[in-house]
Formats: sequence, C-alpha cells, structure tokens
Amino acid sequence: GVARGWGGGPRETERHFRNATGADPGHYGAHRQMYVFLLPQWEGSVEAMNDFADHCLALSQKFPYLGLIRAAAFDDMIRRRNTAGYAGEVERYIGGNGVWTVMDGIYKRILDRYPDDLVTRFNYARSAVLYDQRSVASGQFEIIGDRWVMTSLWASLEEYAQVRASLSPATVAGARNNAKPAGPTAGNSVPGDAVKDPAFLMQLFPVFLGILKES
Repeated sequence: GVARGWGGGPRETERHFRNATGADPGHYGAHRQMYVFLLPQWEGSVEAMNDFADHCLALSQKFPYLGLIRAAAFDDMIRRRNTAGYAGEVERYIGGNGVWTVMDGIYKRILDRYPDDLVTRFNYARSAVLYDQRSVASGQFEIIGDRWVMTSLWASLEEYAQVRASLSPATVAGARNNAKPAGPTAGNSVPGDAVKDPAFLMQLFPVFLGILKES
C-alpha cells in the first residue's frame, strides 16, 4: 500500500506525491500510488478515488499513461458492483457513464504515441473483451499475432488464447447466427456491439466479469 510504500500516513503520502510530481508531473508510479491510497479500503473513499482518476484522465492529454489510472478506477467500480451482486448494476454503470468511449480513448492515446507498446496492446484487447467490443479486440489480436508478454493483465497465456479463439470470425459469426432476436432492457443497455447483439453478451459477459473480478 501507499502508506507502507512511502512510509507514512496521509500527510507523508501527500508530501511524497508532491515531491515526485514536482520533479516529474507525469510520474505514473506516484499517481498510481496516490490512487491506491485513495481507495476506500485504505485512507480514501469511492468519491476521492474517482475524483483523482478524473484528474489523471485530464493530465493524460499530455501524459498518456496517466489515463490508465482512470481505466483502473472504472474496473474497480465495476468489480465493486459485480461483487455486491446487484442485478443490472454493472450494465447500468457501463452504459450510463460512457465507460467504453473513455477507455477506448485512453488506450488509443497511448498507442498513437507509443505504437510498439505491446503490453498496452494486450491490455487494450483485454478491456475490449470485457466491455464486449469484439471488433476492437479482434483488431488488437491481429496486430499482436502470436506474440506473448507475461506482464500484461491477462492471467495466463491459456486464458488469452481461449478468449482470442472465442472471438475468431467463425465463432462470432456462429454466435450471431444462433442468437435469438432480442433487445436490451430499457435502462440496462451497454454501449457498442453488445447493443446490436445482446444474446452474445449474455453468453460471454459472466465469463469476462469473472476474469475482471479475479484480477
């Protein structure tokens, strides 16, 4: 935790954060530690966590990697809703907050500047899968090819290969052909391809939420 990592409580944490960002305003490690410190289970709250994540998102226009802290906050919010077991809360949160639009922008901003960052590309594909943005995930899988890195957010090569195979063109086409016509429930929709094909979402979303919950 931050208090342990920086050797103190709130005042010491804020002092270390100011010192680190004073020398390097885009210091990812310092911002990440402050974010962790602001989590409800440490010294913060959901509101403080999200406010700081929004601050990092604004800074990501100049320092792209800081946007990943906003992405982490979205994941934390979804994990909390999923763990609580509130019916429809995850879908409502994603749809009501334009989560994928923001997430997509975060990853694109990084990769536009650092196109060879393979770890970010793996994580972009994983986020696209979790948010049922299959065309985005497939595009990243194609760029990645058969390469593998152990430092991405994927739990294992097996998990990555299984999900990649499930989103192959043949699998997606089969899911579309077998899906029963249905529309998302009012007030319970999610953005992107899921709205076009809710049966596919219902088939795979619990698996991907499980991946997120365990990460």
